[in-house]
Amino acid sequence: MSDRITYFSNQDLSLWHYLPRVESILRNFDSSNTISDINDAIELYHITLFIDNGARANSWSEGDITDFEQKTAAIKRCVYQYFSQLHPDNIVELYAQIEFNYQETFWEIINKFKLWNIVDDDTITNILSTHEGSIRYFLHHQGLVEKYEVPIIQYFKSHPQTAEILLSAFIEEDKFGSRKPIYIPKGLTIDEREQIISNYIDSTDPNLNYLQLIPQITKEDKANLRVSPKVRLKAEKIAAKISDEFFKDKNTGIQYGFSIIISPEKGLPPVQLISNRSSLHIEYIYSEEYILSCSGVQHLENFLRLFGIFDRYGLISFVFHKSDATSLFDMLGMRAKNEFPSGSVSFKMFFQTALGQTAAYMQTLKKNGIYIEDIIKTFYNETLKNEYGYKGLSLNVPGHDLSWLEKVRALIPEIESIVRQYNLYLAEGEIDPEVLELTDAIKITDCGSMIPNKYIYLTIGTTQKPNILQRVLRDFFSDQSMLDYVEPYKEKRYNSLYQLLLKEIVLYDNYELYQKSEIDWLIDNHYLSKRDDGALTMSNPKLMGMLYDLYKCDVCLYWNYDADTRLIIDDYLNKDYLYAESTLLSHPEQDLFSFVFNNERFSNALAYRNKYLHGNPPTDAKHYNVYVISIMMLICLLFKIEHDLQVGREVGGL
Repeated sequence: MSDRITYFSNQDLSLWHYLPRVESILRNFDSSNTISDINDAIELYHITLFIDNGARANSWSEGDITDFEQKTAAIKRCVYQYFSQLHPDNIVELYAQIEFNYQETFWEIINKFKLWNIVDDDTITNILSTHEGSIRYFLHHQGLVEKYEVPIIQYFKSHPQTAEILLSAFIEEDKFGSRKPIYIPKGLTIDEREQIISNYIDSTDPNLNYLQLIPQITKEDKANLRVSPKVRLKAEKIAAKISDEFFKDKNTGIQYGFSIIISPEKGLPPVQLISNRSSLHIEYIYSEEYILSCSGVQHLENFLRLFGIFDRYGLISFVFHKSDATSLFDMLGMRAKNEFPSGSVSFKMFFQTALGQTAAYMQTLKKNGIYIEDIIKTFYNETLKNEYGYKGLSLNVPGHDLSWLEKVRALIPEIESIVRQYNLYLAEGEIDPEVLELTDAIKITDCGSMIPNKYIYLTIGTTQKPNILQRVLRDFFSDQSMLDYVEPYKEKRYNSLYQLLLKEIVLYDNYELYQKSEIDWLIDNHYLSKRDDGALTMSNPKLMGMLYDLYKCDVCLYWNYDADTRLIIDDYLNKDYLYAESTLLSHPEQDLFSFVFNNERFSNALAYRNKYLHGNPPTDAKHYNVYVISIMMLICLLFKIEHDLQVGREVGGL
């Protein structure tokens, strides 16, 4: 395949590779010359996309740009003339001559110029049958789908693999926000779509990723897709079978894990971490001697000191962060649009570690006659009252002699009651039992906060109203920005410009031309400074530290920063670059609680509240695990309330 000019976007690095050739062809273009090759015609069309989308070389003068824009209009006429003289009789043969990376553009040109006369139903059927993959190119164009609905519907019904297209169009998450729209023929009925999915499950080689999307089809998708419980179960069984076969060989994939050890050995430090990078295994060793030297609520505080379930910002540490999902494993996998990323390597590791720490600690305490439930009760009933004046109603923890099923069913309503009480306290300044009875139930995720402007979030910009901070965060912190790839540090792999600038002296002149335009933008907007010696520095390191927190955690806490940084945050709030919310839980924490306890947000939610309080709990073997998770989440909730009370008092909240 030749390296023909191809336009992707103005942000694509290939832009700078192709621009000199675009310039050369434009300067030498003669509209009197006749196009005789289809690939030449498509390449000229791509050249028009460079100019139409505002791609410009720094060396072009205003006169050059005007000349190139005029020639672009002439090129479009030539391309149209070439395509309009084509005929259905020779399209199939001609399509076979199109270079692979130009096949999609062929359909784009037909759709854009509405050249319906050069292809007919038989042509469509022939091309799609002989060129695997062309169906996806075709479906990016609504006009084509509407014009040739009959052969497209027939193709779907006769090819079970099109189930993957249906799932991509309606269920799969667009991870990078760059997927082109997929238009499905309206005449393809819901029943026909379900049959295609069922046939796909029964086919000889269904893809595991797509099989795992099928159970994520919910009632919210019923306008586009529907599967019966029988089809859903069939997909789950086939997916489990394929997964078991793939991973039965221990050498398949990447092995990673952790160990939790409560050591009886005397004289050990409270906690030791032993990390084996070659096997991606971490061993946590905790001193039983130290644990048993603690008393009362100190045991609860060990979840902070020993286990680190909260980070230094006061946020739960085992939530899912978008910035963590950049590993190869996460990027290659598929998720449904409304699916919680529980399969993310980083989330799974952090969550399972916290769960293992909680279970091991509970067992250690229990064998020494200490129950975590009693400590939790003391913390809620006494510590919060004595330290912060918060007088909640008496917490009723599950009895020690109850079964695990009974404990779960007793604990979850208490968690909900705690949230309801705290929300009433925020509104009334006290918790009156009679008033509490009259208040409506509240979701854990909706509980308020006494801290003004507590959480700061990034506003997602639009084409009409872009947010420059999205660009700043990508440039400084993303490992995809390529601004850390500069001599003499290319081999050090810092993974972000921010980390590079923290540790090295970086010279402006060492950047390549294609990188300097973005560096110049950061300088012009006062995020970078260039010293007299040509070295680049962060213009405001404290601000960049705040933005790093925002990028890393998907949220930052307003009151964590000094007055000068808060003034900048205020300015960003006024410009709608950022927005603030005052809730007990941050967005990532809300997502975690929602995933664990109900199914309002996520199609794959554990939904323990719904399952245990509405008569459909998991099997007996899972009750203990559910109880430990519920205890872990309750401890997190109590620390969130304590943090809210503490910071609220410091900053003069409600």
